[in-house]
Amino acid sequence: MCDECGQTFTAVFSLKRHMQSHTGVRPFACGIPGCNQAFFNQSDCRRHERSRKRHKGLPFAESA
Repeated sequence: MCDECGQTFTAVFSLKRHMQSHTGVRPFACGIPGCNQAFFNQSDCRRHERSRKRHKGLPFAESA
């Protein structure tokens, strides 16, 4: 169970990944030059990079 919000998880790994959302730590930075986005997990980062490569030339959407 998350001490911050009370959400429960069936695996310790899932809890640890969830806890990053409370700390704000985003250890996975986009590898595309000029993009300053970072992500909580590697799969989101890879998805972003694939999307950016498919849609080359479009401006980056700033995240809130």
